[in-house]
Amino acid sequence: MKSRRWVSCLLSLAGCWLIGAGVSAGQGDSVTRPFAPGGAIRMDLSAGAYVIQPGRDDQIVVRWKTTTPEEMASVKVDVRVRGTDADIVTNGPRNHFDVTIEVPARSNLDARLSAGDLRIYVIEGNKRVESWAGRIDIDVGRPEDYASVQAKVTAGELVAGPFDQKKGGLFRSFDWKGPGRYTLDVRLTAGDIRLR
Repeated sequence: MKSRRWVSCLLSLAGCWLIGAGVSAGQGDSVTRPFAPGGAIRMDLSAGAYVIQPGRDDQIVVRWKTTTPEEMASVKVDVRVRGTDADIVTNGPRNHFDVTIEVPARSNLDARLSAGDLRIYVIEGNKRVESWAGRIDIDVGRPEDYASVQAKVTAGELVAGPFDQKKGGLFRSFDWKGPGRYTLDVRLTAGDIRLR
């Protein structure tokens, strides 16, 4: 009987140690707000590594993680919804700030990133994306869904396979017209733009 209690206590202690070890390896948190598809989402994003991807059609979810409790304590994320409009504002540490934003699959996006990496998976709607430095990588979906596509990079590389564009150097851009209803406008000061 005593041996069973000792084993139980040891297992409990081991479990507590493992949970503690998991938390110390990375810090994470999230915010969820109700939101309907087809709305406009504006984003003011501090430097970091961001992924914007389709999620549930009735909400916006912002998840973030850092490597230390001190970095996590410096994070501020604000998600405000007013009818069919939403604003997402992030402020985080200069390094090790990873953010995933899930939005309805049909949403209009206006994202401004100070610097870092931004990956956008297929979201149906208008998109305007700006950044000072880093990499912008966007899955455009079907080219025929767009009425207008513009992309500009001041210094860096611009690759847009679906629109037969590949350019590198200074002051590179392209302007494409199509039969669709959506617009895509991407602007980057320094770095790489990839439209897939």
